[in-house]
Amino acid sequence: MEKVMITMPSNLLKDIDLAKKQLNQNRSQFIRYVITEYLKQQKKKEFEELMAKGYMESSKEDSIIVEEIRGIQAIVAEKEWGRDE
Repeated sequence: MEKVMITMPSNLLKDIDLAKKQLNQNRSQFIRYVITEYLKQQKKKEFEELMAKGYMESSKEDSIIVEEIRGIQAIVAEKEWGRDE
């Protein structure tokens, strides 16, 4: 592992110290944990946004297909009705 020095406000450090005690971790463990969880959430958010975009694009394509099928069904129905007469 590599060492990194960071500067932060004292009130944030106090909050970190309180939170790390609840998880029974030292500062380094806690900060690694928090950063890792944050990055996981960001990746999950990006994935969900990509999925939503994909669904929207798929929905547009599906609408086009449905309209084409309706047109074909109308033509077929028209021909079928024409036979009955």
